[in-house]
Amino acid sequence: MAGFLVLASVVQPTAERLHLPYTVLLAIVGVAIGAVSSFLLYTPLTNVFDDIVRPVVDLPFNASIFLVVFLPLLLFHAALTIDLREIAPDWAPILTLAIVAVFAAAVAIGFSLSFAAGIPLTVALLVGAIVATTDPSAVVAIFRELGAPARLTRLLEGESLLNDAAAIVLFSVLVAMLTESGQTDFAAGAVHFAEAFLGGIVLGAAGGRIFGTVLPFLGGSRLAEVTLSVALPYIVYLLAEQLFDVSGVVAVVSAGLTAGAIGRVRLAPDNWRYVERVWEQTGFWASSLIFVSASTLVPKLLTGVHLEDSWLLLVAVAAALASRAVVLFGLLPLLSALHLSQKVSGAYKLAIAWGGLRGAVTLALALAVTENSRIDPDVRNGVAVLATGFVLFTLLVNGLTLRPVIRLLKLDRLSPLNQALRNKVLALSLADVRDALSETASQYAIPPDVARSATEPVDRRIDELSAQPDLEQAISDRDRIRIGLVALANRERRIILDHHAQRTVSSAAIERLLRNTNLILDAARAEGRVGYNRAARALLEFQRGFCSLARSACRRVARRGHRCPQRGNNTRARRFASAIPGICRGARAAFPAAVRLPYVTVTIS
Repeated sequence: MAGFLVLASVVQPTAERLHLPYTVLLAIVGVAIGAVSSFLLYTPLTNVFDDIVRPVVDLPFNASIFLVVFLPLLLFHAALTIDLREIAPDWAPILTLAIVAVFAAAVAIGFSLSFAAGIPLTVALLVGAIVATTDPSAVVAIFRELGAPARLTRLLEGESLLNDAAAIVLFSVLVAMLTESGQTDFAAGAVHFAEAFLGGIVLGAAGGRIFGTVLPFLGGSRLAEVTLSVALPYIVYLLAEQLFDVSGVVAVVSAGLTAGAIGRVRLAPDNWRYVERVWEQTGFWASSLIFVSASTLVPKLLTGVHLEDSWLLLVAVAAALASRAVVLFGLLPLLSALHLSQKVSGAYKLAIAWGGLRGAVTLALALAVTENSRIDPDVRNGVAVLATGFVLFTLLVNGLTLRPVIRLLKLDRLSPLNQALRNKVLALSLADVRDALSETASQYAIPPDVARSATEPVDRRIDELSAQPDLEQAISDRDRIRIGLVALANRERRIILDHHAQRTVSSAAIERLLRNTNLILDAARAEGRVGYNRAARALLEFQRGFCSLARSACRRVARRGHRCPQRGNNTRARRFASAIPGICRGARAAFPAAVRLPYVTVTIS
């Protein structure tokens, strides 16, 4: 493990210098180490290196270590750092890609392999389930480096987070069908899948809520908060797998999403950033170890490879790409037509289709099959070869060509609106730099020619930015109002977080205020002024139940007043009760209008 960590620390900066995806380069290095170690161990030429390379060839742990020790950390880190509020608007396409696409890939690959080579359908479906998991780390890193749209990154992260869970549940069902019964019962398998998946969601959400409940009792201790967050994925995973017989990976994902949503508002901002930094490092260690360890096993998994396996691999790759294209170009437009999702552009779909890389989870599942003694040896060998070949194909072909594909699709370019905003911000920042240089030169009596040589490049850059299309020309009045409303809501959110950091407002109030502000912010981003007004009206107007509750309360007061000697109180109470409906009707009509005017006035000004 120490050697693998040293290797990861060397490969990561090397990948940045070579402009290669980190996981792709790590996989290449891991495969090379595994091949060289196998050669040195089994060659009759020398036995000097046997004691050194034997632990690499025969790793001192099996697939269960990957799935129990490393996988919960990977999934929880990904779920914890995803803002559930940001991916919520795209819930329909994410669930479609994460669940429907997994089944589509497994079915397409299964039937294709069964038809092309006569492989038993259950075995072929097992291969499809294993290779249906995607590894987003390399793809997301490329997207962020090239400045790809944030929505594209969110779609891919959300898909990979949930499709790992769906694919592993499907894998478990198919392995059970292969080993525990003499006949294939797909109906029972479908029921078991639904129970395991939904049960994992409920258990994980409950664990995340308990985590949020315990946080206030830790007294703001960063070390205690991080320690509890590390324990949470293992607790829910083991409870799910050992006690409740539901999916542990689904439970971990659900717990991470829930804990992240609660932790952002119940932890102090500095404490939450500390938790994120610790988990970023932990996730890097876990992903690097599982990837390089699994990669060194590739030569071992390819021991029984034959020439005809290359034909089956091409069939599997073609079926996987075809099924992914059907889901992207067939089902996602249907979601948009049903108003369940915003439209996903064709360029986004092509990038998602080509960015479906496979990685360490696929190799770990293939290794689990090879270690299962109840599965036929020929089946184990065939599954390992196809799954490993699929991983290598996606890493070496898709992974190394993804960067040019993104550039070809022009997803690395800013829209006219974002370009104009960028130029405006840069020009203002450079003007501040120029003023600071001039002030410094005046303060320290720097010669004018020296000061001029320092400010002239800044002036030239400002002039270049000024020559670009102006912000006023690049956006419409509607877009300008949208930007103002988003800025206003973000400022309100910043003020709330400042109060949260200073602990001047209770955690419960902060949680409610942030929820309301986030609703307004999301509505402003999606629908502009109309959405902002609608969200503000829904939050600030009297609820429908308020009038009936007020009337009931007044009537109780009146009845009590009837028993009181002062009958005047009873009369006033009855008059107030009869006036409540009119007050509520007037509030519903007037209050939203009173709220609407200040927001629009501030935005336009």
